[in-house]
Amino acid sequence: MFEYKSLNKVVNDKQARVIVDLLLQEGEARFVGGCIRDAIIGRDFSDIDIATDIVPEGVLTLLKNNGISAIATGLAHGTVTAVIDKRNFEITTLRKDVNCDGRRAEVEFTTDWKEDALRRDFTMNAMSLDVNGEIYDYFGGIDDLKNGVVKFVGNADERIKEDYLRILRLFRFYAFYGKAPISKEHLQVCKENISGIESLSGERISIEMKKMFLSKNIISVLTMMNDYNLLYIIFGNVIKSFNFSVLSKIINLKDDYNSMLVFAAIMADSNLDVNAVNLVMNRWKLSNSDKEYVRRIMFPIYPIKSSFDDSELRKSIRRNGKNYFPDVALMQLCKEIVDGADSKIIKQKFEEFLQVESEWKIPQLPLKGVDIINLGIKEGKEIGDTLRRAENYWEGKNYTANKDDIITYLEI
Repeated sequence: MFEYKSLNKVVNDKQARVIVDLLLQEGEARFVGGCIRDAIIGRDFSDIDIATDIVPEGVLTLLKNNGISAIATGLAHGTVTAVIDKRNFEITTLRKDVNCDGRRAEVEFTTDWKEDALRRDFTMNAMSLDVNGEIYDYFGGIDDLKNGVVKFVGNADERIKEDYLRILRLFRFYAFYGKAPISKEHLQVCKENISGIESLSGERISIEMKKMFLSKNIISVLTMMNDYNLLYIIFGNVIKSFNFSVLSKIINLKDDYNSMLVFAAIMADSNLDVNAVNLVMNRWKLSNSDKEYVRRIMFPIYPIKSSFDDSELRKSIRRNGKNYFPDVALMQLCKEIVDGADSKIIKQKFEEFLQVESEWKIPQLPLKGVDIINLGIKEGKEIGDTLRRAENYWEGKNYTANKDDIITYLEI
């Protein structure tokens, strides 16, 4: 039945089939997008998207009349989200672009599947699949996917001018699926349209870049983007020159790095101060939790040195916090140990630090702000200074001093 057995995972998905079979009662429906692409090459996927020739209001009515939760996520663009067993399925009505400004598009609904496929970005993303296992590949997406060719559907300049984010998406998909080099034509078109990136919102840039950062090929992709001067605009022209020394060390040492660690490493490689880092983070509209993470590992409360003994290391673990300590240690070691040093040196030291961290249960300072106030100290700054004195004394006593010991020390 299937040329690619892995497509069974798409067609036989229980919840997805409930939706598709329901849509097929009123019109046409197929699976579309990334689930087909990834299933063909045997990669894991989680999202299953669906396209139909039924107008969005009709999709909403059909779902609700059959007891399926439906959300009008983007009716103007033909998108409805169905929810079954806490899983979301995006259902989009076939459409064609009638007006684009590089950031958003006005669309008209259509019943022509090829016309809908024509508005998608890359050939590997433009395929659709019916419930019988037949793949509709209008632009050679299967061959491009197998050969690792990331290629725009139709005219590259037209696709980019429809949405300038596709410049970033070209490099992101190349990072994960590319084998053959990006065509010179595509790269030239990206260069000619580079100013369009400035019109994109920070949120759209950060979403795309954070996905790209998780690629194992991120160094080579960033280097290529830098060669075409893309990174200056993406990072808000805050960084004047790029090198990826710290980042390359981190990637060599850590398999499960997160996107914000990559972001922080790029900032660290450029020796940016906290104000400059804040400018970039604000440009990207990063969440407060992402901002806090970047600041904590780039500008730690208690910086780490490779020469630390266990006592100093425990201070850093406690003050930086166990959630941040591993990435603080990794960042600091990769910055401190000079280029050309054997990576085994960094790895050995990093593993030693993690061993200390794993074996030590962080004690709690047996003194609180109210205890300082009870000593007659009322002014905020003085309370903070006194707490720091108490903390230093407690650390110096190897965390064995109790509350009374610390108060006695403070009263002397």
